[in-house]
Amino acid sequence: VTGPPFLLSSNMGHPSVSLDGTMVYTLLRQANASQLVTVSREGQILETLTGIMQAVSYPAIAPDGNRIAYSARERQNADIYVLDRTTGIRNRLTMSNEENSSPVWIPGTDRIAYTSPSGDCNAIWALNADGTGQTELIVEKASLPSLGPDGRDLVFTTQCSKERGLMRYRIGEDTPPELLR
Repeated sequence: VTGPPFLLSSNMGHPSVSLDGTMVYTLLRQANASQLVTVSREGQILETLTGIMQAVSYPAIAPDGNRIAYSARERQNADIYVLDRTTGIRNRLTMSNEENSSPVWIPGTDRIAYTSPSGDCNAIWALNADGTGQTELIVEKASLPSLGPDGRDLVFTTQCSKERGLMRYRIGEDTPPELLR
């Protein structure tokens, strides 16, 4: 990152930037209505990816740069969707009566981690990006996942537990999450 900060848009939220510099964000249109767009480094809208929808949020660009996972409402609760930018096909991955949000791509796999309720609290789950297979519980009492480049460091915020703050969990290891603060 070089140079001084500058304003891209005053009506945006949930930015996601790919390794090649492509940025996608939620463009807030009106009360509870938004859409996904890509923008140039100068802030010009290059491509409108979705129509105006209710509560489009948390876009995440896949490592291949061709797909975008995001959360949106088409009915009462939010679900996770994947949009293929090359074909324009949109696939809804979750179809529960729960609030599903904050998708992130798990590096080195074709899987997505996301936040969804588990009992009285939220948890982080994972599923295949094509919607096949079973959903897997990654960590309980957690939300807002973020993954490191190797896909093994899962950083998240805690919920519903004694320890509150930013936590790190090594996927595939049998150790408890570590509090980072």
